Amino acid sequence: MYLYTPDKIDRERAHHQAVIQGADDIDSKRIGNLGELAFEQFCREYLPVELWEWKNEEAIRRCNPESFAGHDFEVFGSGESLDGVGFGRQN
Repeated sequence: MYLYTPDKIDRERAHHQAVIQGADDIDSKRIGNLGELAFEQFCREYLPVELWEWKNEEAIRRCNPESFAGHDFEVFGSGESLDGVGFGRQN
């Protein structure tokens, strides 16, 4: 199991991105954005950099909704989306 604990900046970034994306359910969108940040951190820690690419890095890190890609990550040459992946809520 991988444990990701977002810092204050990542929490604020995930929330802000959910708001500017115009999500009907801000909490769910924020959790999804935190999931992307968590998966990015996992890849950074465990996979060689040449084997993965975060397609939405500019969108989330720079809060730019215009640059969202069709899938969240490219891992081992395959496009992967985190939609539908369950992320537990941490208080």
